[in-house]
Amino acid sequence: MAVTFTQSIVALLLGIVLIVVLTTKYNVHAFFALVLACVVVGLGLSLPLSEVLATTKTGFGNIIGALGLDHTMGKVFTVLAMGAGSMMVSHANDSYFWVISRFSGVGMNVMLRVYTIATLVMGLVAIGVIYLLYVVLG
Repeated sequence: MAVTFTQSIVALLLGIVLIVVLTTKYNVHAFFALVLACVVVGLGLSLPLSEVLATTKTGFGNIIGALGLDHTMGKVFTVLAMGAGSMMVSHANDSYFWVISRFSGVGMNVMLRVYTIATLVMGLVAIGVIYLLYVVLG
């Protein structure tokens, strides 16, 4: 079955709306929202589910393979690096920022200066430690 231009545009717009709604309203991690949107767009373009899932898997696998991280320890360090990057530069859009701010009684301006810099330092240190571990163990 041929896919029309209108069907393609509707599928893409649905994917974009899905990403926005999942990340803003339901606080779903952007990566999972992106993967789900890719599946929805693929199905909206009349691709079989098995082909959509295989393409998604191959795409992510090729990226990791191109970076030379397709062995077991490479995958472990990839996940660790993603975790360290996700905690880096926590700001006013992070709920934990507000928990710390409210319970400590620290004002917004001080919290923006101190907490944002502190999470930047934590993220950089974590990435550095992960890199050193990768050099030694990887």
